[in-house]
Amino acid sequence: MSYLRAEQFLNDGGVVIFPTDTVMGVGCRMDKIDAITRLYKIKRRPASQPTAVLASDIQMARNLMKILDPGVELILEEYWPGALTVVVKASITVPSEIMGEKEEVGIRVPDFARLQLLISNLGVPLLATSANFKGEKHPIRYDEINPEFIKLADYVIEEDSTGKTASTIIRYNELGRIEYIRKGGIIIRD
Repeated sequence: MSYLRAEQFLNDGGVVIFPTDTVMGVGCRMDKIDAITRLYKIKRRPASQPTAVLASDIQMARNLMKILDPGVELILEEYWPGALTVVVKASITVPSEIMGEKEEVGIRVPDFARLQLLISNLGVPLLATSANFKGEKHPIRYDEINPEFIKLADYVIEEDSTGKTASTIIRYNELGRIEYIRKGGIIIRD
C-alpha cells in the first residue's frame, strides 16, 4: 500500500522519501520540473550540482544515454541492478535542470524489487538523492533521517534501506577508462 501511495504522490508532482538498496533516498519524477526545483531546495543543494536518476531496468536507463559505449554496456550487464551509478552523456530525454554543465546524467538501476516496480509503474525515471540535507551523513535506516528533513517531504515510505553504503559513482571516459567519482559498495574489476 505504501508504494501505491508513493506512486500517487510522485505522479502528482510530489517529493517522496523511500528505501533503496544503498541508502535512504528522496526523489521525484524526472519529468516534473517544479518537483525537481523543490527537491533541490529541500536538499539544500545548488541547482548546478547534477543529481542521479534511478531507472527500473537497463532499457529505461539506455533511453537516458546519448550513446551506449560497448565498454559501458559490459559494466552495466555485470553490475546492474546494483549499487553502481554510471555517469554518461545525456540523451535529449533528460531535462537540462538535472544535467549540470557537462550535459551528463548519472544513472543507476537499484537492486530493490519494490523500487524497480514503482519506477516501472511511473513509466519515467526517478530523480533521486540521499534523504539528508547537504553535508549530513547518508541515512541507511528510516530512523536515521533528520526529522526536519522528513517534514519537508510529501510522503515517506517508512522502511529501512537494504544497503550499508552509498553507491559507487563512475564515469567511463573517452579513453575507455573508468574514473571513480565516489567509491561506494562496488569496485569495478579490470
